[in-house]
Amino acid sequence: MEVVWHKDNIAITSEGNYVIKSERNKYSLHIKSLELTDQGVYLCKASNSVGTATFTTELTVIKKPCFVRTFEPTSAAVNDLLRLECQVDEDTAVTVTWTRDGKKVHLSMDCKLSFEDKVAVLEIPKSKLKDSGKYVCTVTNEAGSSSCEAVVTVQEPPSIRKDLQTVEAVKGAAAQLECEIAGTAPFEISWLKNKKPITGDQKYKIISQDSLSRLEIQTFESADIGDYQCVVSNDVGKVTTKASAKLKESISVTAGDSATLECMISGSPELKVKWFKDGKEMISGRKYKMTLKENVATMKILTAEKGDTSEYKMEVFNKVGKDQCTSSVTVLGQFAVLRIMKKQGPP
Repeated sequence: MEVVWHKDNIAITSEGNYVIKSERNKYSLHIKSLELTDQGVYLCKASNSVGTATFTTELTVIKKPCFVRTFEPTSAAVNDLLRLECQVDEDTAVTVTWTRDGKKVHLSMDCKLSFEDKVAVLEIPKSKLKDSGKYVCTVTNEAGSSSCEAVVTVQEPPSIRKDLQTVEAVKGAAAQLECEIAGTAPFEISWLKNKKPITGDQKYKIISQDSLSRLEIQTFESADIGDYQCVVSNDVGKVTTKASAKLKESISVTAGDSATLECMISGSPELKVKWFKDGKEMISGRKYKMTLKENVATMKILTAEKGDTSEYKMEVFNKVGKDQCTSSVTVLGQFAVLRIMKKQGPP
């Protein structure tokens, strides 16, 4: 009896990847290393002098699914969409499993899972801090399994818990600006003066620790007057706080003399000005005279007394905002010069 094998109507010989065996009335075809190309319709044909018999079967070859596109480590802000997506080269009888830190992730209202057209997707519409972790996607069929993984970090974007405050410093003295930060560390923090970056040197010292960031000006001079910014960022956001640094004027006057404080102002009309002494609003009268002329606000102490030693604040405002400046006045006592004459007795 003669037995022959065919694959897709092409005769097969016992060579290469095929081995044909026969034992008594048992005939078999062995494939040494199964490949996708071995898929097809196989025919076994047995014949002798009185007739022929055939048997056909179809061989379907499945392979272990492999990833052709994986997801990368990613960061997301709290309440933002978190989406992980990967693609495999095989979806026949493939099951997909997701885990986070070793625990299986289930389909829910807060987490959507899908597997269509060889693409596996995990989607969290509003991510939370607890969604951080190592995510693993495993695809499996009868031939085996493959996995891909990446770390996901859900962060709170930075916010300013306490803004920078306007600083008025005495010339030659130290001054500092400080803000308090909230959010997920680590932060990248930069300071700017008049929109130009500040670097730590002998003039400036930048200290950032925990939730605080501080700029220290070692010796405040006229050149340090300006607008300062602290810019805080992390992987998911950025925030800025601003404030001004001003030179605090200080004058001394002798009791009985007059003293004048003045400040140049600018802004959209109509500008209005108020003066304060020790937090109480001042009014023009016999003691003080306040004027506003050609954008110069002036306050004159007509006759200075010891009680006029104080902190003075000028506040300017219009419909869209306000600003202020301060100055200190020290009234010095009068000095009396006594001439002592020795009385001469009679000669």
